[in-house]
Amino acid sequence: MKNTIKIISEVHDGVTVTASHTSPKNKDELWKKAGHPNELAPHCIDLLSFNTDSQLAVGNEVNEIHSFLGIRQKYQGHITDFKDATYWEMSTVPKTLTWIFGLPHRVRYQFSDQRIDIVCTYSPKGIFKLPIIKQIIIRRMEKAIKLLLISANS
Repeated sequence: MKNTIKIISEVHDGVTVTASHTSPKNKDELWKKAGHPNELAPHCIDLLSFNTDSQLAVGNEVNEIHSFLGIRQKYQGHITDFKDATYWEMSTVPKTLTWIFGLPHRVRYQFSDQRIDIVCTYSPKGIFKLPIIKQIIIRRMEKAIKLLLISANS
């Protein structure tokens, strides 16, 4: 089976980026590489720091530091959905510089045989609502998700 990545971006009140990766690896191999956000965090562009409990469970706290255009911003949230070896989802909101900009976001990883689906939905705030900035963020998010999918298959 050939590796394939498909990415679709939709703009609505916020933005949703959906990506699918079909891989020669089976579900268990994919889960081993991408079944916990701590494993993926080093591969995510613009993510400087990520922390959650080593044992995933609904309600676990999530702390992140993102950087955009060199500006660091803290995010906090929780694991909102989880089923071992099948899916995990988290939601975070900015805790610093919220009046200037921010990207409250929800990310879901879904695993099935030889496939990972990632859905990232976010709501641009402040200057991130400007059309040109919003387009830059969409392209960065698409690139970040593509790199995450590639790292899950490495």
